[in-house]
Amino acid sequence: MSRALFFVAMAAWSCATSTRHDQDLLGEVRGYVEGIRWRRYEDSAVRIPPKEREPFLDERELVDEDLRIDDYEIARVKLGRGGRSAVVQVKYTWHLDSAGVVHESTVEQSWKREELGWFLMTEHLKRGEPMPGVEEKDGDEAGEGKGE
Repeated sequence: MSRALFFVAMAAWSCATSTRHDQDLLGEVRGYVEGIRWRRYEDSAVRIPPKEREPFLDERELVDEDLRIDDYEIARVKLGRGGRSAVVQVKYTWHLDSAGVVHESTVEQSWKREELGWFLMTEHLKRGEPMPGVEEKDGDEAGEGKGE
């Protein structure tokens, strides 16, 4: 009986740990996207590897005057094996003040869990209108390893 109880306890701990990592990741994704949406770029930058923060903030300055994020939705989260990496899709609704036309873009983000937490490693346009501040994926890489 004690052996069965041990396995039940281990399974419960494993599920709880996995859920905690998922929640940590979702919190970081939301923190990043909320920073972009509300133009609090420093809040987003802390979720990027340190050596890439200054270029990120410089790029955000360039698009800040015109780009407005109207809404977003975290559309898909796929946690990698071992819970140390993830692919997240975020659907943005946005417009440029200079044009006034509303667009939708789905952005795919790669996240990696390191000792200090989750960090956004890359993001690129998955589908929809090209969005300022988001790179378009090279044509030879498009769809590679993705089963959509």
